[in-house]
Amino acid sequence: MFLSIGGFGYWNYTLQKSVVKSYYTNHASSFTSTSEDAYYDIPDLSISINVKAGEKVYVMFTCTASLTAVSAVTLMRFLVKIDTTQITDSIVVIGYSGTLAILYIEYLVSLQYLATSVTAGSHTVTIMTMRECNGFIENSNLLVQVY
Repeated sequence: MFLSIGGFGYWNYTLQKSVVKSYYTNHASSFTSTSEDAYYDIPDLSISINVKAGEKVYVMFTCTASLTAVSAVTLMRFLVKIDTTQITDSIVVIGYSGTLAILYIEYLVSLQYLATSVTAGSHTVTIMTMRECNGFIENSNLLVQVY
């Protein structure tokens, strides 16, 4: 009897210790930055979170990107920004360098990042994009989990 109560207590403690807080937002309409070669926040794609000491922050972003070749470099970049810090370890690059017979290409973009050293307190998670071509994104989704 004591073993079962002790086992339940441990299971209950472990369950409470690993609570995952999930946050989600999306931006369905298309977006293109005003100029090339600079990072811009994707509109309506920011999430405010509250992190306790020792918690991790998991970020997953997806979208559809449409690129049109205008030169030998046809790229689009995405990264995670927490508050005002651009996380360069999170960069995802799509596109190509060189020439292709196809002038218009559509990509399904997926970015995942795990932040293990976020300070305790309130933070804002945002996705930024930079283009080195003509292009736009649409159907952007942002999921953030704190655990």
